[in-house]
Amino acid sequence: MPLLSTITSFYTFAATTVIKSAEVNNNFSIFRGNILPVDLTVGAAAVTRTFDLGAADHSWRYIFGQNLNLYGETTTTTPAAGSYSIYIKASDGKAYIKNSSAVETALGSGGGGGGSINWIQSGGNAATYEIDATTNQEVFAFEDALTQEIYTIIKLPSTYTAATAIKMRIGFYSPSTSNTVLFTAQSTLIKKNTTAFTSVTNQRTTTNTAVTMATTANKYNETELDLSSSIGEINAVACAAGDFIKVKLYRGTGTDTAIARMIPGATEVIAS
Repeated sequence: MPLLSTITSFYTFAATTVIKSAEVNNNFSIFRGNILPVDLTVGAAAVTRTFDLGAADHSWRYIFGQNLNLYGETTTTTPAAGSYSIYIKASDGKAYIKNSSAVETALGSGGGGGGSINWIQSGGNAATYEIDATTNQEVFAFEDALTQEIYTIIKLPSTYTAATAIKMRIGFYSPSTSNTVLFTAQSTLIKKNTTAFTSVTNQRTTTNTAVTMATTANKYNETELDLSSSIGEINAVACAAGDFIKVKLYRGTGTDTAIARMIPGATEVIAS
């Protein structure tokens, strides 16, 4: 059986030819003990990370083992509907999960869900708070071209890892079946025990793109707002555990003219 990361020979046999028992035993021994991939075109161990175990439509059911040794990569392919990919990013050594919509989330990351995010209205240009009679849910109604706003504040937990991007995921729906809706946020960093709570010095406007409405009216949509840079900075100032981020959410310029109803309880904060 192969004990090292190499297979020196793998034999193929043609019909009506004499074969040697040593060659047959060699082939069988490859599939006992340590299992290594074989490249039949060269009759030896395959180049690393060339072949798969199973396939999208022929997968194994359970994997039993002790340690899982994963190779770091930049990202991974988007899995089929109903499937999820788990991988390690070489850039930060953290584990991520990607869904069939190509949304990736750091495993073990988190932040407040809807229950810990309190959105408020402030000033004369606030989005309209209402109970949607169709869904019986609390929503903020954002009309087109009015730049209406709502506000919240988040505190970075003690488990926050420095240089990690901070994102906010919000959910909304619209009666439209085409065109685009853009939600944008302005984030303001308040450094713990350093910055005045009224400061507007360190601010950032998110760079996320508009969401295209589906062909189903009032379908739930999500958008991810990059509250910080990819290395966890706002205005080139590093975020740290215990800091606060004030968030102003408003509707940007899209092509949909219908009311977009944002669901406050669907808000998530993610550090990845």
